[in-house]
Amino acid sequence: LLAAARKLEDARARLKEARRDEAFLKHASEELTALAPQAGELTTLQEKRNLLRNRDKLLEAMSTALAQLNDDSGSGGVAPGLGRSIRALEGAAGHVGDALAETLATLERAESEVTEAVAMLQGLIADMDLDGASLEAVEERYFALQELARKHGCEVDDLPALCNDLAARLASLESGASGLQELEAASQ
Repeated sequence: LLAAARKLEDARARLKEARRDEAFLKHASEELTALAPQAGELTTLQEKRNLLRNRDKLLEAMSTALAQLNDDSGSGGVAPGLGRSIRALEGAAGHVGDALAETLATLERAESEVTEAVAMLQGLIADMDLDGASLEAVEERYFALQELARKHGCEVDDLPALCNDLAARLASLESGASGLQELEAASQ
């Protein structure tokens, strides 16, 4: 009976201490849950922030590169020029055997790489045009994550784990209260 009373008293002391922290735990947990930080998110936001800050310059540079690669107006363009070169050499290759085989293979690889680069540039331009994220929204989240990490004395990448930890501590607090009730009932 004495051991049960001591166990009950210890449980009451732990619960009392936990109750003092309950308001902070609830507030911090709600704050973290509302922000819903993700591991690696700060790096992603930093990249997006840099992209958005330089969006116009990047679009101009990519559009210029795309025009130079794709120009088939007769004045040049890498992709059409490679295609014309391959066709011209293929016509001549029939007369010289394997002498041009390695050169043709190299030009075909180059044409494939240029075609892939053109597709990548087109995709990047389309993504930048469709991306509705504003610099302001990205920076707001970026700085909110940094502020919350500073407030809790941790790194931004540690915020998801902290959120889980606070939720677990709150759950433990609630289960501790029901455990205390069980101990009180058993001691009577």
